[in-house]
Amino acid sequence: MLGIPAKTICKKASESAPFTARWINSLTGRPVWGPRADYGGLCSAIITERIITKYSLVRGRVRATKKTVQPGAPALEKGLDLLEALAGASHGLNQRQLAERVGRSVSEIFRMLVVLEQRGYVARDLKTGEYMLTLKLFRIASQFPPTERLLQAALPIMEQLARRVTLSCHLSVLHGEQFMVIARIEPEWLMGWSVKLGAVFPLTQQYASAKVLAAFQLDARRHELAENIAKFDHVSVKRVMTALDKVLSEGGNFDNDEGYSNILAFSCPILEASGRAVAALTVPLLRLEKIGSGEAANITKDLRAAAKAVSERIGGSSSDGLSSRERGSP
Repeated sequence: MLGIPAKTICKKASESAPFTARWINSLTGRPVWGPRADYGGLCSAIITERIITKYSLVRGRVRATKKTVQPGAPALEKGLDLLEALAGASHGLNQRQLAERVGRSVSEIFRMLVVLEQRGYVARDLKTGEYMLTLKLFRIASQFPPTERLLQAALPIMEQLARRVTLSCHLSVLHGEQFMVIARIEPEWLMGWSVKLGAVFPLTQQYASAKVLAAFQLDARRHELAENIAKFDHVSVKRVMTALDKVLSEGGNFDNDEGYSNILAFSCPILEASGRAVAALTVPLLRLEKIGSGEAANITKDLRAAAKAVSERIGGSSSDGLSSRERGSP
């Protein structure tokens, strides 16, 4: 009547009396006794209704449970776990170390590592057997249209800047609660100071790029990034906001007044049409005392001009600072 075939009841009833009693009792919740010959009396309308109703409810619960089960992709999850483990390691990891980090056995990850190596996502040191990430994921990310457009606009200008100031320069973008170096140009000198392409750094006042990226944002986002910096530096949000206000008013970071690092870096924002920073163009130096005032002024001038040129190429504006209306807009 409600989904249980009569044939099923008859089949169960044709079996031994104890089993029949237990089966009907399990479905109805009522004790049922009697030999097999008494089945006709046992299957009264009330008992049959309870059997069918309970059977149908159980089937309904099973169907509902099946609907809530989400499909998974174990192989994909395994591969992503391995990539994330390698990304978080400061050095190469062998198969045993990787297995421990992802909570799997060596045999479980072996084939996945072979595939990742064949596809160029990881590289294995033949001497040590350690695996490391390659730059393939970085190259894929660089092909993302907004990033590719930014790099196409910035790289020629960065090359000109490096030649003019005879120093390296790099381009950074926000990456969650951190920032990442997505482009770097080396000077023609045999020696110089530069950062690693693809390197990820925390948001802290120690880095000029971090302050510039945080300063040139709309108010809500700016305050959120200031809180992250304050938490990392163990200082008040008010102190961080004061530093960001200075960077905003000056159109970039051109000193090391906070004293967080002996390494000085000049940095300017790359601004989109709304006036928000999509990247920071930075020239790292060695120490403040080794840079003369005249040379510092020339570097500042060339950096400002380069940042403005890149901003204009992507349809943005200059770094004269955001207006209060722009910073307060949603």
